[in-house]
Amino acid sequence: MDKIQGEFEAVARNLGRYRLQTREAVVRRLEGALARSDEGALFRYELTQSEAGAFALRFWLDSAALARWQQLEGVYVLKTSLPSRPRPLAEVLRAYREQGQAERRFHHLKGPLAVAPLFLHNPERRAGLLCVLVWALMVLALRERQVRRSLKGKPLYGLYPEGRPRPAPTGPAVVEAFRTLGIVLVNDGGTAARHLAQPTSE
Repeated sequence: MDKIQGEFEAVARNLGRYRLQTREAVVRRLEGALARSDEGALFRYELTQSEAGAFALRFWLDSAALARWQQLEGVYVLKTSLPSRPRPLAEVLRAYREQGQAERRFHHLKGPLAVAPLFLHNPERRAGLLCVLVWALMVLALRERQVRRSLKGKPLYGLYPEGRPRPAPTGPAVVEAFRTLGIVLVNDGGTAARHLAQPTSE
């Protein structure tokens, strides 16, 4: 609202100057300022022109529109496909919020699991690749759940920079912590031994 008001004040100061010398140019500038944000619907203006051709601009906030805006602030509508029997509002809201968990898993498929465009010859191979990716997603989700359960509400340190605590570590963050972990091969007199590199205390 402050930005819109500032734009209107700038137009009022420069009426008849620069690129604001015609009614069409002034209206175009004002309507452009209103269209940049939803709050533009709260403003009203009146542009007049004298017989000498001088413009005058008056603008104000629509008090009725502002009252409606304040009444609906923070309110949104949930349309549900749940059965028509009465359901508590808290139950519907909880189900809606759980949708974010599914969206986060889709994000993991496109990010850490690196699903990318790939040419496959037939639908069976596409189904097979998707099956492997879903298995990987399940392993990632189960690892995340196991880590969070073992924390028992306590934060985990070492995943964020500067040792900041992480109360709910995600699967990708846990995998990233073990990215440098590898197997060390030791050859001793023709005998090869494999040792798992030990993680640091951090």
